[in-house]
Amino acid sequence: MMRQVQPGATCASNLDECRMKHHTASLALRHSPTPEWIAAMRARYPVEPAIDQIFTRKLGKRVELPEHSMDFSALPERLRAFLARETGQTDLKVEQVARLSGGASKEQFSFLLTWRQSGAAAPVAQRLMLRMDPSEAIVETHRLREWEVLRAMRGVVPVPEVLWLDPEGVALGRPALIAGFVEGTVRPPGADKMSGVGMYFEPSLRAALKEQFVAILARIHNLDWRTQSLPSFAV
Repeated sequence: MMRQVQPGATCASNLDECRMKHHTASLALRHSPTPEWIAAMRARYPVEPAIDQIFTRKLGKRVELPEHSMDFSALPERLRAFLARETGQTDLKVEQVARLSGGASKEQFSFLLTWRQSGAAAPVAQRLMLRMDPSEAIVETHRLREWEVLRAMRGVVPVPEVLWLDPEGVALGRPALIAGFVEGTVRPPGADKMSGVGMYFEPSLRAALKEQFVAILARIHNLDWRTQSLPSFAV
């Protein structure tokens, strides 16, 4: 049973009670952080700028009303408007916007963009992918960092071409990037999971993938990051 703090008592004589009060107050601030508390935490635990941005945004969202889903009904038009501004092509078309399964830590969509690529005289239809932050995620990552890494790895390992970026989510509602769409499968035939721990690869698949897997790891480790543009990593 918790003891009552006696009138006039100090923390020196009632250390357990003082610790409990501090712990309770700290929990309340973590649940509903004030701008002052967030600023104090940032000053107390300095991290590199991109990580600071992620944590600050996450803490700031805690005081908002809970939002476990996002209304995507306006997404096609927002996407079209964003791409029209980015390309300067007001006559482009965004069609067949479809939500993708898998990759549950992010919201992902495929869509068909009809536009005039650089130097092209006539419009072409290109299948692309939109990858954007969800309202909440167990894994916090940074779209600008992802953009930089994908761009650095282009031609080194099999990654899609990254085309456009909305790092703050000003245009699309959430931080997002748009990349090329790579045909393939996200799970072995017959598997009941899209990705993650516990996915099983039968022996025939392991035999087919093992050399590719090791070769790709080697190419990643051999890449000299100092030759790449990675400003969000503060290097």
